[in-house]
Formats: sequence, C-alpha cells, structure tokens
Amino acid sequence: MEFVEGLNSSPTIILINGQQLTEYIYDYGLGLQTEKVLKVMKMDMDYWDAMDNA
Repeated sequence: MEFVEGLNSSPTIILINGQQLTEYIYDYGLGLQTEKVLKVMKMDMDYWDAMDNA
C-alpha cells in the first residue's frame, strides 16, 4: 500500500488469490521450463480411405 501511495499517478491495483496466481504462472509460463512434451497421434482415416479409392 505504501509503495502504491508513493506513485505519482493513480494506478489500478488488482488483488488475486493463490489459485489465480497459479493459473497466470502456468498460462504465461512464468518461471517454468518445459521438461517433456507428449506427442499424441491418431490414425488419419481420410488418408487410408483414399488408398482404397486409388
């Protein structure tokens, strides 16, 4: 509060709870590193169906 009062403008301060802070950290990757990426694949049936028509 003292820091904000010391500012010369009229800033808007938004308070968030721990859950919101966690979501921001995760959504924006703040202080996070990617450890592993999981690649999920599925069969492309359009590709295989086209083979039957060839």
